[in-house]
Amino acid sequence: GETEIDHDAAKFMAKAGLAPTKAFFKLAGAEGGRVSLQAATAAAEEIFRRKKEMIAKCSLVKSKIVYTHPDANVQGALYVVGTWSGWLEETEMERVGDYKWEVEIDMPPGENMFKFIVNSEWIACR
Repeated sequence: GETEIDHDAAKFMAKAGLAPTKAFFKLAGAEGGRVSLQAATAAAEEIFRRKKEMIAKCSLVKSKIVYTHPDANVQGALYVVGTWSGWLEETEMERVGDYKWEVEIDMPPGENMFKFIVNSEWIACR
């Protein structure tokens, strides 16, 4: 079944920049169930602990991610989520042109995969 997110948990996740992914639901112990504020908070603490550990282990590289799409009908914010955060944190991109968004992210060197969230829908990069 689909995982439900309590209203307070959803507000917390949005404020913390946490993406509602399968990986997050697994950390929150709620795959196919319900995510409470308490479970979301505990998952967030674990995410940030892992991120701090990852940062301590390697030198991060500042990388620019660009989304350009002439047919994009973006309503509101556009986000990117990727392997550098374990698919757990969404980062808002800055609109820099009519059909162009950018963001710089510190990420581990090497290959990193990512997807965009446009109008609450996941879009694979090509």
